[in-house]
Amino acid sequence: MKDRQQQLVKLIENHTNTDGTIETEIDKLGFIRSSSLSEPLHSLFEPSVCFIAQGSKIVMVGDDIFHYDPNHYLIASVHLPITGKIIKATEDKPYLGVKLRFTTEEILDVIKVKQDHSAPAQRAIMVNETTANILDAVIRLISLLDTPEDIPALAPLYKREILYRIWQREDGEQMREFAVMGSQA
Repeated sequence: MKDRQQQLVKLIENHTNTDGTIETEIDKLGFIRSSSLSEPLHSLFEPSVCFIAQGSKIVMVGDDIFHYDPNHYLIASVHLPITGKIIKATEDKPYLGVKLRFTTEEILDVIKVKQDHSAPAQRAIMVNETTANILDAVIRLISLLDTPEDIPALAPLYKREILYRIWQREDGEQMREFAVMGSQA
């Protein structure tokens, strides 16, 4: 996993040279870079999955605090107000994050492949351990930025694979709930 994480760091560094949020040529894929710790930032989080290549962050929803780092990803299944704070970042080792937003249609496409009727999820946001197969798909997706001609054909496949890999995990129920309930979630 260490090699994969270092590869992810290099990929993000190749496409970010200043602090801030950077939208990429790949639809709904963005990077976050920060060379310093941040003050709490309030925002509306949209359905997405977030990975950290370097550094760490906390997200607060009400009284709940979610900590994630390069070994964990955060998934949010609905739009919700959050407070986020970067808690590990330096000039030499900036915080490097990846945010992949998704739509109901993308989730439903994955659900069709793997029907599951377990109990509904209890949380709209959670943190889970990043696995090698999820990280590999994220690396392949970001690597497409180096071959932009491949983005239209391959980006949807890699995004689908990421959602599928997450769907296989316990947070898959969150995704199902978001997709099936839509605005009611």
